[in-house]
Amino acid sequence: MKSEPDYKMTSKNDEAILSRDILIVDDEVSNLILLTQLLALEGYQARPAERPQLAIDSALAKPPALILLDVRMPEMDGFEVCKCLKQDERTRDIPIIFISALQDMQDKVRGFEVGGVDFITKPFQEREVLARVRTHMDLRNMQMNLERMVAKRTAEVIESEQLFRTTFEQAAVGIAHVSPEGRFLRVNRKFCDIVGYSEDEILALTFQDITHPDDLEADLDFVRQVLNGEIETYSIEKRYYHKDGSIVWINLTVSLLFDREGNPKYFVSVIRDISDRKQAEEALQQSRDFLEHLISAVPDAIFSVKMPERTINWANDSFNVLGYESEEYIGQSTRKYYANPEYYDAIGRLQQDAIRKGDNIVRTEIMVLCKDGRVIPAEFTATYYREEGELSQITAFVRDISERKLAEEKLVKSEEKYRSLVENSMVGVFTTTIDGRLTFANDALARMFDFASPEQIIAQGALGRWSDIRGRERMLAELQKHGSVTNFEAETITYAGRRIHVLFSAKLLGDNIFGMMMDITERKKAEQKIIDYQQRLKALAFKLTIAEEKERRAIAANLHDHVMQALALIRIQLASACKSTNDSKLADKLYDISNFLLETLEEVQMLMLELSSPAMHEIGLSSAISEWLDEQINKRYGLRTEVINNVPIKLRKTLDPDVRTILFRNVRELIVNVVKHARANEVSVRLEDRSQSIRIIVEDDGIGFDTRAATRAGSQIGGFGLFSIEELMVDLGGSLRMVSAPGKGCTAILSAPFHVDKGRERS
Repeated sequence: MKSEPDYKMTSKNDEAILSRDILIVDDEVSNLILLTQLLALEGYQARPAERPQLAIDSALAKPPALILLDVRMPEMDGFEVCKCLKQDERTRDIPIIFISALQDMQDKVRGFEVGGVDFITKPFQEREVLARVRTHMDLRNMQMNLERMVAKRTAEVIESEQLFRTTFEQAAVGIAHVSPEGRFLRVNRKFCDIVGYSEDEILALTFQDITHPDDLEADLDFVRQVLNGEIETYSIEKRYYHKDGSIVWINLTVSLLFDREGNPKYFVSVIRDISDRKQAEEALQQSRDFLEHLISAVPDAIFSVKMPERTINWANDSFNVLGYESEEYIGQSTRKYYANPEYYDAIGRLQQDAIRKGDNIVRTEIMVLCKDGRVIPAEFTATYYREEGELSQITAFVRDISERKLAEEKLVKSEEKYRSLVENSMVGVFTTTIDGRLTFANDALARMFDFASPEQIIAQGALGRWSDIRGRERMLAELQKHGSVTNFEAETITYAGRRIHVLFSAKLLGDNIFGMMMDITERKKAEQKIIDYQQRLKALAFKLTIAEEKERRAIAANLHDHVMQALALIRIQLASACKSTNDSKLADKLYDISNFLLETLEEVQMLMLELSSPAMHEIGLSSAISEWLDEQINKRYGLRTEVINNVPIKLRKTLDPDVRTILFRNVRELIVNVVKHARANEVSVRLEDRSQSIRIIVEDDGIGFDTRAATRAGSQIGGFGLFSIEELMVDLGGSLRMVSAPGKGCTAILSAPFHVDKGRERS
């Protein structure tokens, strides 16, 4: 396909002119709001920019049709912004109208020198602003129309020239020749890039094939008007379908070329990809929508007041916090909204004072009058806009603080109530800094430490009250780690030199400690007495246990030496009588008596084992346990039993008799508990040497239990209870440890020293 010479149909900013897009640059938010609303009412698309650099970035990203630019701004003045925009080809041709309160001719000359086309003077006159904007927009449109006419005439006379072919192919915009029916006749490379088709692919299509259905009707209507001679050219924004199915936004400018006879030959279409601009517009619209949503969500009444008249010219929807609708406050004086004239006059004086000082914002509290006659407290915040030093505009925020005021009143009453409770409390209450400086103390704390008044103890400080400063260091470490301490005990010293025990709780807030303190000296004394009694009771219980075991042993020995020997002698005599009698009936009776005596001997022997095992004192603990297991557990209950003695022989007879007695009794109680509760099939006892101590492990395969519940004081296993067993082991200088879980059997581990410390208190 041959290329044709290029020609310029439009300038780079046609799409901005057609969309009536105006960029407003001003660091005063009130000006932005006023100009945006004013231009929007006239059908313009106004976009505000509060900072100079933001305005430059916005203009470069999406060139507008016209720029309203404030002269006096922080960071960069309007003249510098104008220079930057005129140096970039994207924004070079955009007309710029300066906004200024300046009257100096030199500044106006400078504005025209840097590229401005006009000036608008503050304060704004609506008619003047609209007239100047409309004039320069019309001038720009006329310029653009002239460019289009030149492009159209040029296209008619240089169709076949090489320059056109070169320009056609290398143009930065898409160019297409389209038949009156819509079939593509010629396209350049840029157009193929925009829609994603190759040249051959696009020549097989019509513009209707790639136009979005929602835009097709409007496009066809323009085509009809051109063909009917109603218009010569048209420009629209529409959507194409890219080859990959995505949407491409384009700006389309179309002119019709005629042959020598005046018949339509083909359309010349110039296509500019504006997808990036559309995305920017969408993002800007979303930002604008968000801002409007944000303003609508603010509970404060926000309104703009024209000065010096003090009349409202704009307000947000939340103005109905006072009960008014929009038509009731626009154009109204603010006087009617004050609870009384004094507030109106006071705000006026406050404004004049702010102007004199150069303040840009004031904040105070006032009473405002609602439409229904209610008077409510409100927080009033106002920002001032000045023109040539004179206040011309106020943006005000009014917040209903009725609930806050009620809360403050309740807080004051609550504070008075709790202060009374603190000052009259029987518990010491204090606040102190981390370095120990008391900042508050109530009467109870002063009395607790023998001071005449809270002021006296505050003057003395907190550090001198600790008997051991390390206690305070521990307390501080706990506070810094957890933020609070509870029931912390310490010994302290009163002003009179008394040592008292205190219990306090405290909380760390910033660099201050808030706490309460109780004198527990008497309680500590009582607790010590209880501990002493407990020690004496434990010692007595240990002695009683040893004495009981000795008594059981004595009873067992008496049964062995007297009862069993007497019964055995009677059996011998009965056996002799049986042999010497010829009376068979008498012999049978004597034989029955002998068997009864034998059963009695066995019962007495079992009773002896229950009372005390002779083997324990004669051949050792392991043998006694083994004998007892065999006689009392295996034979009587059918449990499989096993005793394993890993204690060296040389140590077996060195075990302290008291230790041996207590261990045997505890093992016996543990195994009786297994029989009663564990539902076990077997039980084993293992004795081990642990250097300075002996360890006995009683293990069963029963149902197990929760050791945390079973080891509580008073919980019963057998007749002794784990608590009692544990107390006896501790009194020996040993321990009891239970390892068990439901369904997993039980292991009891008894540990005790080989020799009891004779120096331990037994009374």
